[in-house]
Amino acid sequence: MKIESSFVVSAPPAVSWSILTDIERIAPCVPGATLHEVAGDAAYKGSIKVRLGPVSLIFDGEMRFTERDDDAWSARLSASGREGRNRGTANADVRFWLTPEAGGTRVHIETELQLAGSIAQYGRGAGVIQIVAESLIAQFTRCL
Repeated sequence: MKIESSFVVSAPPAVSWSILTDIERIAPCVPGATLHEVAGDAAYKGSIKVRLGPVSLIFDGEMRFTERDDDAWSARLSASGREGRNRGTANADVRFWLTPEAGGTRVHIETELQLAGSIAQYGRGAGVIQIVAESLIAQFTRCL
């Protein structure tokens, strides 16, 4: 499933880029996320608690930068997690990039999300996952 979103940061692209690529700094702004370990230059281990419809899920996993172009303000992340009560897994390929915008920077995000196991049934309707994604982005943006 593909999820696309964008938001505006009220800082120039170079400043926005340095903040958005500092995972330790922005992790507290991701709703439900806890960073447990920096596992290398570009790898991080943590957990995230998400509500998908009537079900609360906690995923333990890792995220890593698979591509990063600091000059073009673009990056690709790979994230994978397993739900702690064996309800399934989630894998995401996330591409994000910045473009200048009057008064700040637009952050563009494209996510290719794959759910497996019983959790795939909870979010069967793409609308549910899209609503959850929009809510998480809105909360992240307010915190940022």
